[in-house]
Amino acid sequence: DLSRYKLAAPPLLVQRSDVREWVWAQSTVLWRCAALCFADCTNFGDTEPSLAGSLVNWYTNLSHHMSSSVDSSATPALTVGSRVKLGNLQSATELNGVIAVVVGDTDEATGRVPVKLTGEHAAARPQGIRVKRGNVVAVLGPQQAVNLYTFKASDVQLTPRDSQFVPADKWLKCPVPNLLGVPLVMKQLAPTTRDTRPRNESPAVYLMIDPVSGFAPNWILMNGLGAVLLARSDGLDFTTSQLWELHDYMCHLINCFSNWAEMRDEHPAAEKAEREAAMTPTAFQRYTRSRKRDNDFDDESDEDDAHDGSITQD
Repeated sequence: DLSRYKLAAPPLLVQRSDVREWVWAQSTVLWRCAALCFADCTNFGDTEPSLAGSLVNWYTNLSHHMSSSVDSSATPALTVGSRVKLGNLQSATELNGVIAVVVGDTDEATGRVPVKLTGEHAAARPQGIRVKRGNVVAVLGPQQAVNLYTFKASDVQLTPRDSQFVPADKWLKCPVPNLLGVPLVMKQLAPTTRDTRPRNESPAVYLMIDPVSGFAPNWILMNGLGAVLLARSDGLDFTTSQLWELHDYMCHLINCFSNWAEMRDEHPAAEKAEREAAMTPTAFQRYTRSRKRDNDFDDESDEDDAHDGSITQD
């Protein structure tokens, strides 16, 4: 029903900045197609002339609105350190949707922007690539990360330099989270020793355990980690709520390692299969959904208990 879009599209274009940016990148193709559909009233037949006319008027008014509200001067400028999303790539389609970081000025002669890729694509193209301005389909805000010290966590924004060098510049790969589908890396903010390490920093230490033994590296066990910065190597945001969901599952795995250690001598094949099955994105997501359902049920039970225990007076 095309009439629904007549009512829904203008508010979206006014209220959503990301939609405006998308339309800016796609406007030529999008509205040319719309013109072909709506300009010729005879395409709709003689039975619904009012619908055809209203659609033509809607397109005309909306095109005027877009020309005044979405132009090249209104699009965010690309500066070194800008976090962007790539799209509309024809020869390297595998990079469509990938987050990248601008690492240089736009070449005025070619109109191309030098960017450094994030995630698994960074290893294949460590020097980065040069893309056309039209291949930048969105300019994102600073990457969200987590500052963690013992059990105190806070959401922070990465600096342009941190975003540009994740995970190459003194960032440590967190082995188990990466197996769980969370490409997490960690940066130690200050060196620690046996004397200066905090007493309990299990949230950070658990993120660095080996997926086979369940133990963190010896240097961490000896000297600790102290304050660390946690970020995703694929350029997506990582928040404190996601950290505590991940920590909950890491605690679950730590408990499992005790059972797996007992199984390893007598049933090594079964132990390996069970351990590897527990370290997959599917297992992590299933556990998280189950925990959320349990928490929701507990909340409902508490409300029912409070209601049953209440006293009503006339």
